[in-house]
Amino acid sequence: MSRASDLQVQLNNLQAEHELLTLRYASIATEHQRLSRKEDFLERQLLAMTMLTKSRTLANGDLQTALQEITRACARTLEVDRVSVWIIESQERYLRCVDLFERKGHKHSEGQTLDFSLFPSYMEEILKDMVVDAQDAVTDPRTAELTQFYLTPLSIRAMLDIPVRARGKMVGILCHEHFAPRSWQLEEIHFASFAASLVTLAFESRDRALAQASLRSLKLAQ
Repeated sequence: MSRASDLQVQLNNLQAEHELLTLRYASIATEHQRLSRKEDFLERQLLAMTMLTKSRTLANGDLQTALQEITRACARTLEVDRVSVWIIESQERYLRCVDLFERKGHKHSEGQTLDFSLFPSYMEEILKDMVVDAQDAVTDPRTAELTQFYLTPLSIRAMLDIPVRARGKMVGILCHEHFAPRSWQLEEIHFASFAASLVTLAFESRDRALAQASLRSLKLAQ
């Protein structure tokens, strides 16, 4: 083998090693970014869980304020565009929004209703007490039927919906919505499920406060 050929072989080997090192570096950088994002999320999650579990509002029966605290905390912790709480009304015929928080504008609203007949597959999934984690809600078979009248008008692409239970049955949904497709991580689903349990607590605290007020009224009337 000539001197020139030997040098060319060495050069090719060096180039191959350089390419391999570049790929390894890119992989390490990607993993570092993933771990950094996860660490940031876990810090936000711990802060939100601490704040919510210490909140007196959740236990005092003030349902609207409690739901607003929960939806705001979910939006900030999960960094989603919209978070809402919906309750099932009139013998499972429609959903009614009791609080919607939009991160852009930092505003709350309520009152929107959705008829079950417009999205039977979605409601069938939810009523099974199943989490709906749609990375792309427009194409996901569980949520695609929401596209025309809900997803597209509101520019929603990803959804993470958690059933809310109270009094031993499903009473509503905690809904997280994002304006871009998004893969929901297991730790995010766990936090959303924790938040849904706090929604349950808020409803039960409201019911307890109403029952106590009714009892007091009865005693005064005697």
